[in-house]
Amino acid sequence: MALDVLTGLKKVRNIGIMATSMPVRPPS
Repeated sequence: MALDVLTGLKKVRNIGIMATSMPVRPPS
């Protein structure tokens, strides 16, 4: 169970890094 949560957090973090490193971001 704990391992599942850890992998989930890792996935979320990877998605966040990918989203922040994207050069095309809509100006707000």
